[in-house]
Amino acid sequence: MKARVVLIRGVAVLAVAGVVALAWMPFPPLQHISEPWLPGWAKRVISFFAQEDFLCNVLGFFLLTLAVQPVFPGKGRARRWRCAWWLAALVVTLECGQLFLPHRFFDLKDIASGWLGVAAGSLPWFIADWRASRPAADGA
Repeated sequence: MKARVVLIRGVAVLAVAGVVALAWMPFPPLQHISEPWLPGWAKRVISFFAQEDFLCNVLGFFLLTLAVQPVFPGKGRARRWRCAWWLAALVVTLECGQLFLPHRFFDLKDIASGWLGVAAGSLPWFIADWRASRPAADGA
């Protein structure tokens, strides 16, 4: 069981490292995708997300939060809050770090969208904790 927890936490650390790497990588514009092997629907999806940076940030931090919340150390609801605060701080750190990269730029909308993703990804875990802490109904 302990090996499984270590493996899951390792995957979560790799996910966070991947987000950090992606935040600081230069990306070419994706508006004009010409790969002939891609089906038309895939090109449309990629083009949509290339233009919708806000949604990409929300979705990315939502998925990261869903992955990191269950393996964050600690117990109870306090652990959920600590994880959400650490991920919110990661959003700000990544965005401020882009001030020093010539191919990236700082944007407050990116911080807002990252925080929205962290909040949305934390919500299912807060609801699950709340439901688990409720007393069982005797008549059911």
